[in-house]
Amino acid sequence: FDFGDTLAFNHPTFDEWFIKQLTEIGLDCNQQKLDEAFNSERVQNIPRGIGSISDETIKEFWTEVYSGIITYLGGSEELSSAGGEKMWNDHCREDSYKLYDDTLEALEELKNEYSLGIISNFDLSLHPKIDFLDIRKYFKKIYSTAEIGFEKPDPRTFEKVFSDLEISYDSVIYVGDHIRNDFESCKKLGIETFLIDRNRCYQNHEGVILNKLSEISEILRGRVR
Repeated sequence: FDFGDTLAFNHPTFDEWFIKQLTEIGLDCNQQKLDEAFNSERVQNIPRGIGSISDETIKEFWTEVYSGIITYLGGSEELSSAGGEKMWNDHCREDSYKLYDDTLEALEELKNEYSLGIISNFDLSLHPKIDFLDIRKYFKKIYSTAEIGFEKPDPRTFEKVFSDLEISYDSVIYVGDHIRNDFESCKKLGIETFLIDRNRCYQNHEGVILNKLSEISEILRGRVR
C-alpha cells in the first residue's frame, strides 16, 4: 500500500493546514494566494533532488518550499527561515493524518490471507503517524522513502524493497492513488497496481480501479473462484 491519500489523509487538508500555518505567523493568506505562491517561479524552481533521498534531504526540500511561500507572501528573511522550520515541525506531528472510513475494514479482511506492507514517499515521521493510527499490527514491513534512499516514481524504490524482501514483482499488488508515482512506476517493473479513486477522477484509467478499499477483497476472492 501507499500511505497518504490511500490509507489515510491529511487532517486538516494540506491546503487548510498551510493557510492556518501562514495565518499563525501573521501573513494574510487565502486559497488563491496560496495557489499563486505554490505556482510561483521561486517555489517551482526549488530543486527536488536527484538520486539518493534521505530524511534530511526531504526536510531540506520542504523547509525551503515553506520558506519560499512565506517570502512570496511578503514575509521577511527572518520570518521565512523561522516559519519554514516551524511548519516542518508541525508537519511531523504524529496526529496530522486520519484513516479513511474504509481502511480498517479492508485491512481486517486482508490481514489473515495476505502479507501486507507499505511503501510511501515520506520522511521518517511516517512511523509515529502509523503508530498513532494503531495500524502497524497489520503490516509485515513499512518503508518510507527516507529509509529506502529513493522515492517513487523512481523504479529503484521498488527494486530495493523487493530485493530486501526477496519477493518477485509478479507476486505483489500495489495499491495507491497517484497515476505517476504509483501506477506508472509499477507498470515499468511488471507490478500489478490497484488504483484507489475515491473522487472518481480516473474511471477510464486502464487496470483495476477501486472506489473504496473494501473492494480489494471482493476482487481477489473473485480470482480464486
